[in-house]
Amino acid sequence: MPQPGAVVLLETRNERVIARTQTSVDGRFHFESLRPDAYTVRVWASTFVPASRQNVPVKAGMESLLAVQLASFFSSIEVVSTLLRAAAW
Repeated sequence: MPQPGAVVLLETRNERVIARTQTSVDGRFHFESLRPDAYTVRVWASTFVPASRQNVPVKAGMESLLAVQLASFFSSIEVVSTLLRAAAW
């Protein structure tokens, strides 16, 4: 079930927060203009246990789809796919 308004943080390997956003009405979020690296994604919303995933890969021209499950006892983030982004014309 989508969780609108959940807080999403993006952190470097040194746990420095470099971006912050909130999920949209349909539970989606994205970050623009990231340097290629591996990041940690943290998601939380009130009444749920926070979820985090380390080593989420970011590469030029790629888009990653994450499945975030927020729950009362156990929350998780899974990298579902990493796809080549369509070029803008």
